[in-house]
Amino acid sequence: ELKALHDSHAAMQENIDKEYNELRAEYQTKFENLQKQYDELYTAFEDRPSRTEDLELIDQLQKELNIRTEELRKAHENLRFFKLELINREENYNKMFNANPNVGFLNPLQSKKAIPNATAPPINPLPLLSGSNALQTSGPKNNSSGQARLQKK
Repeated sequence: ELKALHDSHAAMQENIDKEYNELRAEYQTKFENLQKQYDELYTAFEDRPSRTEDLELIDQLQKELNIRTEELRKAHENLRFFKLELINREENYNKMFNANPNVGFLNPLQSKKAIPNATAPPINPLPLLSGSNALQTSGPKNNSSGQARLQKK
């Protein structure tokens, strides 16, 4: 009786294993077929032709980009021209009127950098009116030019 139970159990186990292997093979072939279909659809999607609306939009945006790039180049060119013109006019003015200003030189071609002494107190451009001979940080260095201007009037 025990042997009969053991034999029936072994037969059931074989049937279950056989069914399992058959189902596994069936599902494996289904999986392979689905994977093949997926690959075909994926390649068809990747290789699809571009839409005419998309191509027209790309062309329009490319033209706008070219126009803006050209405008930017011209703006940089004009900026450089006007900076050089400013320097030229300043030099010509100083040569013509024999001016040699000591008011600090602003080079328009120099790149913008942080001012190193931005926290310094402002300098008073007017001379002191008191009669003291204290050191002045500003004002005319040569009083004769100021007196000469007063006498001309």
